[in-house]
Amino acid sequence: MATPARSDQDLWVGNHKRLEFRLWTGSTTGTTTPYPLTGIRVNVTVYDKAPQAGGNRLVLKSTDTTPIPDVVVGGANGNELYAILTPADTRTIAAGNFEDGDSPVYEVETFDGTTEKTWIWGKLRIKGGANIDE
Repeated sequence: MATPARSDQDLWVGNHKRLEFRLWTGSTTGTTTPYPLTGIRVNVTVYDKAPQAGGNRLVLKSTDTTPIPDVVVGGANGNELYAILTPADTRTIAAGNFEDGDSPVYEVETFDGTTEKTWIWGKLRIKGGANIDE
C-alpha cells in the first residue's frame, strides 16, 4: 500500500475551515486519473494525535451524515471533495488533550463497500482563537 499524501493545514480557532481535495489514481506511476467518488463513503476525521499512536477522534465529517452530508463530493470529474469545519469544530479540536509536541491530525479516507483507503493526512497547526462568535 502506498503511503497517503501529507498536507499540513493551518486551523484558525473560532473560524470556519474548508478542507478541499481532489483524489487521483496512478500518481506514483506518472499518470493521473480522476478517482470518482460518487457512491463511495468519504470520511474526514480529526484526532488529538495520530490514530496509530492511540489518538482519540475529535471531529468526524462524512458523506454518510444524515440528513445532510458533512462531506460534499463533486467537480467535473467527480473526484473533488470538501468538508467544512465549523467554529464549534475548531474549538473542539483546539480543546483536545495534547501532549508536548503533539498536534491534531486529520485523515481523508474512502470506503467503497469492500476497501478502506486513507488518501491524505496532515497535522493541523492551531492558530488564534481569541475571537467572539457572531
